[in-house]
Amino acid sequence: MTAALSDRADFPVLEELTYLNTASIGLVPASIVDSTEEFARELATRGTTWFDEEQETRALEGARTAAAELFDVDAHDVAVGSSFTELLAQLAWALAPGSGRNIVSIDIDFPSVTRVWQRIASQTGAEVRWVRVAGDPGSLDTARVIEAIDERTAVVCVSHVQYSTGYVLDLAAVTRAAREVGAVVLVDATQAAGQVPLRPKEWGVDALLAGGYKWLGGMFGAAVAYVRPGLLAGRRPPIVGWLTDPEPYTLEATRLQWPAGARTLEASTSSYSAALALGLAIRYSLGLGVDRVRAHGLALAATLADGLRELGADLLSPEKPSEGSGIVTVRFPGHDADRITAQLNARGVVVSPRLQATRFSVHHHTNGEEVAHALQVAREVLGADK
Repeated sequence: MTAALSDRADFPVLEELTYLNTASIGLVPASIVDSTEEFARELATRGTTWFDEEQETRALEGARTAAAELFDVDAHDVAVGSSFTELLAQLAWALAPGSGRNIVSIDIDFPSVTRVWQRIASQTGAEVRWVRVAGDPGSLDTARVIEAIDERTAVVCVSHVQYSTGYVLDLAAVTRAAREVGAVVLVDATQAAGQVPLRPKEWGVDALLAGGYKWLGGMFGAAVAYVRPGLLAGRRPPIVGWLTDPEPYTLEATRLQWPAGARTLEASTSSYSAALALGLAIRYSLGLGVDRVRAHGLALAATLADGLRELGADLLSPEKPSEGSGIVTVRFPGHDADRITAQLNARGVVVSPRLQATRFSVHHHTNGEEVAHALQVAREVLGADK
């Protein structure tokens, strides 16, 4: 059977459970947990005798430089924040399209991707233009997104990998269509980073943002964003703080000067422990090779999808490898999805309920034996649910 790519000893919980829920919360390698706890302990118990201004200035650089390598961009164009939501809100309010313009988004996307635009539209009179696929989530494709773009589109804000179905959007095609009408493209890569190779400059996207606690194997409290040079020229994010300065440690209270580039999004003190963990986690992913992780995930996901279909499941996730990911979402006709999901979890196969369906997600620490076990447990659960 297919072996895991990573060292399973890094994830002790796998001795107890079949963890197929990275799309919800990723497992953090034990070595990163140890390093982060040591950092937090030293900071908490020794204060500035251990963590001085020079260290604080460098505290985000590990995550910044690692993300730059992951995204294949310059580190100057990467911001580090506390969450995807915070970073997107900073960008969205800096752009804030007005009346007569529209923002294209998808009606099954994660709420953090869409709600900021609804808030902006309520104030500016802009339109949120939905790509409506909620009635048939499996029908989502790149063409549906492109069809929604017109001459009034100011922003396209979508996920690279859909959290609910695992569909992988063709960002190069979306960006070409947006460029024709002068729209900018902002991408949520939270479900992509760590399992799908990312090339935002090559695709031409204007900003690509990712929370770190899923496929990257970081912790809550840190996220990263690539921002295309020039995107924020003449635009100012709404949140400013002591870091909003090219030289923040001057602490000049009467001066407001924005840093150049992506660091305009960084306003204030954040979880340095989480940033440390994220930098280490990205390095862990890079060491495995994201191309290898993707191939591994697609192979296991295909085996899982085939086995679930044999059990009578309807597949909501894409069948084409180019459109697929490590996420497999299914519905079992005649069965209540929440009940099936709960029974799988009760038997140690950890999955999530999404879109009145059951979502499985495999990653680099998953092996073929776990997929076979999950299929066997699903067979037992379906039999017991009759």
